[in-house]
Amino acid sequence: DVITSSEIRKLEKSKNTIGDIETYSLEVIVNAIIKKNNKIIKEKKFSENTTYKNINNKFELKQYENIIIKGQTNKIINKINIFLRSIQ
Repeated sequence: DVITSSEIRKLEKSKNTIGDIETYSLEVIVNAIIKKNNKIIKEKKFSENTTYKNINNKFELKQYENIIIKGQTNKIINKINIFLRSIQ
């Protein structure tokens, strides 16, 4: 059995002199637990992190963040596939 949990962390990285956010950091984290007969065989944490500039239009910012999350998730899925192949 493969059990996963995920988390997305968005942090403010920098602000300008008047306090407006200039850059963000976005991290996607997936914890994977491999179990066989209810015993944990392996456990591993996968993460991808990126920093990007703020966009004044909040709708565009959210759309851009969704693209980043999708890309990071695909990278993590590839890492998980390699991890799973290594334990078989």
